[in-house]
Amino acid sequence: MTAFGRLEAARQAAIALYEFCTGCGIPVLIYGDTADRSRIEQMSLYSYVDFASKDPDEKYSLMGIQGRSNNRDGMALRIIADRLLQAAQQTKLFISISDGQPKAMPDYTGDLAVADMKQTLQEYRRKGILFLAAAIGQDKEVISDIYGKENTLDITELKLLPARLVQIIARYL
Repeated sequence: MTAFGRLEAARQAAIALYEFCTGCGIPVLIYGDTADRSRIEQMSLYSYVDFASKDPDEKYSLMGIQGRSNNRDGMALRIIADRLLQAAQQTKLFISISDGQPKAMPDYTGDLAVADMKQTLQEYRRKGILFLAAAIGQDKEVISDIYGKENTLDITELKLLPARLVQIIARYL
């Protein structure tokens, strides 16, 4: 996420989404995840903004978004999607900003990781969650295969990412 301005584009997109959603009265969750920080910490989630929070300064945590390590996407999607299911709103849109395919220490990579992701997406789509992936890295084809072409944004020009994501959310209003 740290190469080629991807992290800054993801941070700007998160801020734009937050401002758009809160301005429209749309509850929003913004989480990050990482894997393989150590043998003990194999997967971690970072809550930057949570719709249940009463902290008026929570939005400033978005400036702390950073790239860390690998990604165990299937597990992260499950945890965050379960959190999203708790929202009272009927429409639940999950947007993933990704710079690569799922990959974590030795057993979570390749076909196994892709199959896990596809199974997770299928399970939570049945529960009513809409998924959209913004592919900002070199693995755009793999991300498109996982999420489906119709659910993947190819953001070649990273400066357009915040505006494109806001346009997408506006479609669901």
